[in-house]
Amino acid sequence: MVNLKSKIEETGERIRDYYETVTEIKKLQAIDKATSAFSAAVAAIAVVLVFFFALVFASIMVAYLIGESSGHVYTGFLYVTGFYLLLGVLMVAFRDKLMRNPLRNILIKSIFKHEPKD
Repeated sequence: MVNLKSKIEETGERIRDYYETVTEIKKLQAIDKATSAFSAAVAAIAVVLVFFFALVFASIMVAYLIGESSGHVYTGFLYVTGFYLLLGVLMVAFRDKLMRNPLRNILIKSIFKHEPKD
């Protein structure tokens, strides 16, 4: 009877240890996924910033080129501004199809990507 009682207690301790281990593994996996998503977002923001500055300087160059060819620098900036306003209106009109859904899908894929098991 004593032997059975000690085995039951030992089994209970092992089950408790197993539960704590599984809980810790799940926490570590969640942290891993969160840090992976965060680092991917930071890297994407850095790349977007570089392309943003390149686009700004290219836009200024195009505005000056258009302005010089028309004789008035302000007309070049007016045309470039009009182009970006038109682009902004189109982006607002089609934001779900062009931005929200693709970004949502990318985030979901990065969070739930299947990693090979060891």
